[in-house]
Amino acid sequence: MYEESQQIAMQFDKATYEQNADDLKALIEKIEQDVENYDICNRVQLYYSLATAVSDLWSIENPDKQKDNDTIQKTLYYYRKAIESFEDEAFQEYRNDGATISLMASTFINYGNALESCGRIIATIEQYYFAINIYPRHPMAQGNLGVALLHYSQYLSSTKTYARDCMNYYAVTLLDSAIKSKDKNIYKEAREFFKGALNNLNPDYRKFLQKGITFDKTEKMSKNERLYREWCINAGLFITPFSDLPCNSLSFAFDEMTLPEIITGIDQNMPIEIGMYNQLKQEFVSARYLYYETLTHGSKPHFSDKRTCLTDTLEYAQFSLRIEKLKTSFKTLFGILDKIAYFLNTYFDLGIKQKDVDFKSIWQSKKNGRNGYDYKNTLDTSNNFALLSLKWIQREFEHSEDKYACPKFRRIKDIRNYLEHKYTIVTMFENSIENNHSKEEKVALYISEIELSNHTLMLLKLVREAIICVALCVNVEERNRIAKRGKNFAALQMIVNQFDDEYKI
Repeated sequence: MYEESQQIAMQFDKATYEQNADDLKALIEKIEQDVENYDICNRVQLYYSLATAVSDLWSIENPDKQKDNDTIQKTLYYYRKAIESFEDEAFQEYRNDGATISLMASTFINYGNALESCGRIIATIEQYYFAINIYPRHPMAQGNLGVALLHYSQYLSSTKTYARDCMNYYAVTLLDSAIKSKDKNIYKEAREFFKGALNNLNPDYRKFLQKGITFDKTEKMSKNERLYREWCINAGLFITPFSDLPCNSLSFAFDEMTLPEIITGIDQNMPIEIGMYNQLKQEFVSARYLYYETLTHGSKPHFSDKRTCLTDTLEYAQFSLRIEKLKTSFKTLFGILDKIAYFLNTYFDLGIKQKDVDFKSIWQSKKNGRNGYDYKNTLDTSNNFALLSLKWIQREFEHSEDKYACPKFRRIKDIRNYLEHKYTIVTMFENSIENNHSKEEKVALYISEIELSNHTLMLLKLVREAIICVALCVNVEERNRIAKRGKNFAALQMIVNQFDDEYKI
């Protein structure tokens, strides 16, 4: 089944072992041209091999240097091509084969590792869960997930003690399972690395974690609220680190992420960033619920859609409040990214004029053009993984036309452009009308409800990740600012209250 691709994989391994950059480069170029000519199983294996070979080539040619962005992008691209092939209809009959299960799990694990190099630890964790769902108790997936959770917990603010303990509890459990595993899919160096990660924790703290987690009692709620919150938990869509844990307790079913304490002058009012973060969260949770409402078809049309004269254009177009909710959810989510840019411009005092702020401009050092100017400050991602994560999300959109870009990001940009500014037809089925026009002359975007729904769900996960990273990057920056002030620095705590749910009317 994988005979041809395994022979080629051995050639990749030989060139890498011999540190032969020329042979490795030539082999990569050859397989890049030929990969689509192979059957589905060999194609998956070859995409996996290409991803690892591109990374190995950089290491051979640039020893002791971190991988550049283009190399990381190519690595991500080939793992994504392999994962995309998992859904191919021709691949389904092989999914239960032992070799296939191992290959799929390894692909998700290594894709997660590549995402981690971009700072995208939340997306990384999701890939490890995919691997474990395919191959339960895979030691490398468990160990890597445990390390990722430990890493994640370190960047939570001092007010998130319970969340940190919960994350570390699962991290220790996963690492311990990986270390003790008899599975052949763990190598000696990895086992030692996982042991080192465990040993970095204080022994008394590890004993404390062995007590397990005490779950809070859940508040009484209606059937509809319970169904909604269970859906959010299963989809991992609450704005909280708890949604990144292997647990679906309703006691974790809330959006508890807030900004850490922000240092301000004694004569200053409450930081405006707190209100800005409130807005990000509220827009997200509202878009999330609008999306949730679109997942079920009502038995009758909504009364607001009745007595509206619309012409049947014979395109299987859908017109309803439900479809408009789906479109509104998508547009709201995409718009949050620019609001995050506005937040970062304010908090980091970048000095970008308000009219020039967007998710792309904040990563630059100046505005070009006739009315250009230098920024007051620039964003430094070198010691702030959460900022790096945000930068990579932006990079994926900015480079969406590149050969090695993620096609889903390119499609999301296209959908957003049509929804906001042009003509969009949401159809019941896949529609071939738009295929009759070139990109330049295409007047309308024809998109099925299923595709629009899938891309909205992707945006939900992406924007959730971004909102959490905003809080994490502020926490890292506040720690740095306190450290710069020295040991004698003292701060008074401003008492803030939570907005009461009773007033959210």
